Amino acid sequence: MDSACVTDTLYRDSVIAIDFHLESLATTRGTKGEKSNELNRPTDQKIITATTSEEYSGILDVAFYSNPTPSPKPIFYKWSIYKASQLIATRSDKDIRYDFSEPGTYRVVCWVNSYDCKLDSQEMKVNIAESYLRVPNVFTPDGNGKNDEFRVSYRSLREFHCWVYNRWGKLVYDWTDPAKGWDGTINGRKAAEGAYFYVIRAMGTDAPKDAKYIGLKASYKKKQKNQDESVIGIYQMSGDINLLRRKE
Repeated sequence: MDSACVTDTLYRDSVIAIDFHLESLATTRGTKGEKSNELNRPTDQKIITATTSEEYSGILDVAFYSNPTPSPKPIFYKWSIYKASQLIATRSDKDIRYDFSEPGTYRVVCWVNSYDCKLDSQEMKVNIAESYLRVPNVFTPDGNGKNDEFRVSYRSLREFHCWVYNRWGKLVYDWTDPAKGWDGTINGRKAAEGAYFYVIRAMGTDAPKDAKYIGLKASYKKKQKNQDESVIGIYQMSGDINLLRRKE
């Protein structure tokens, strides 16, 4: 982009000579329309605008479209992405995609500039929520469509692993996608009713990049802000999950 036409500032007043309509589309994880246990998940085909105030679960994949009109050639594009006041990324394509992971408020600014220095700029914001993980204490895999799987409630996780053991300490199931869960079967057969033991290790997108789990077994520490079992996005949890079935 011609630096004589555009200055890299957070805000710019200019006479609009090129009009464009900035659009964005957040990609929803999982199957379209499915019920999800992910909190703050964007709805299908979610459009984010300059006035959007909702927080979303990270990692959030957003596509941005510039849509300039009219279309003189050549046109130059400059995208700047800020977290608070810090510039974290720049792009020069007509349309871009970006993954938002760490919690916070982001500002996405787009400048469109023609060869003869006709200029317009627009911006929007994206809000990413802090990580969260909670575990139920009972599930009822009886096929009625309600609470049929052992699933956690979560948002903004970048790592996840859950192991389920029977009363004798034998591993019966494990999975690494927090959007999925255990359906109460073992090798295709219905598991017996009763208490099972789970161990969970997970990392939130707000955990330090060099964060490590503590010890070999699940352990608990206090988070200064919320006084819960997490340590700045590090989750090491264990407990009982009760499997109950409806009586025939």
